[in-house]
Amino acid sequence: MTFDLLFDLDGTLVDTVYVSSDVLNEMLQERGSRRVIKPEETRPLVTLGGEAMIAGLFGDDCVDPLADVAEYRRLCAGRDTHDDSLFPGVREGIERLYALGMKMAVCSNKPQNLVEKIMSDLGFDKYMVALVGARPDLPRKPNPALLNVALEEMRGHSQNCWFIGDGETDQEASAALGIPFIFTSYGYGTPIEGVPIEVTCPDFKSVTDFLEQKAKA
Repeated sequence: MTFDLLFDLDGTLVDTVYVSSDVLNEMLQERGSRRVIKPEETRPLVTLGGEAMIAGLFGDDCVDPLADVAEYRRLCAGRDTHDDSLFPGVREGIERLYALGMKMAVCSNKPQNLVEKIMSDLGFDKYMVALVGARPDLPRKPNPALLNVALEEMRGHSQNCWFIGDGETDQEASAALGIPFIFTSYGYGTPIEGVPIEVTCPDFKSVTDFLEQKAKA
């Protein structure tokens, strides 16, 4: 048996806090600020979205959140994503799931161009049937619209689907569609009580092992 698999990106496949911190510090230095942001400060704010993250980290150095987010994303688009940004076991796990015949897609609140660039940099675009990021015409997670688009593009079905993510918005979007949710506890988010979680996985290998066992059941 094979499944349709939807993956969140940040905190699930890729650990972006180091690149994010570097970019944010570059922005602060350019405006003459002495503020220095550490990766551990960035980590708990990643799931809130770009504007909230920058406002929370920049403090008084944040004058125009929208302009800061645009600058942040422009700089991120100029950075290449390397294998050292992957969480342990992700490359091996994705290759293993692909070999098992799973249809896979990425469904992220990160802008569409950045989703495509990161997946291309890592060579993961060849494994993914669909890459769905934030688009002007679509509401972001926890609204399930992005998940629906991913399922449509991959010709998948919610009855045969699993959503793998680390964030509260992932958990809520999955519940809205009635898709079983795999929570990656190594990521950035905190699970919401009362919202369904099928299984909690401490690393990506356990995600892969769980799905392979389910496929054999």
